[in-house]
Amino acid sequence: MNFSAISLSMPSSAADSGVGLVVLSKALDSAEVAGEQLTEMMQEAAPVVRGMGLGEFLDVRA
Repeated sequence: MNFSAISLSMPSSAADSGVGLVVLSKALDSAEVAGEQLTEMMQEAAPVVRGMGLGEFLDVRA
C-alpha cells in the first residue's frame, strides 16, 4: 500500500486511521497463519492411538 498517497489525499487524522487499519489487518493475517500452524503442529504431536485398550479403562485404588 502506498502510504505517501494516503497521507497526501487525506487529513492527518484520517491518514493515521488508514495506516492503523493496514497494520491491524497485517497483524490479523499473521495471527491467523500462526494459529493454523499451531493447530497443525499440535495434531502432529499427539497422534490418535486406537485399540490396545489405551484410555478405555481407569484403574483407581483407594
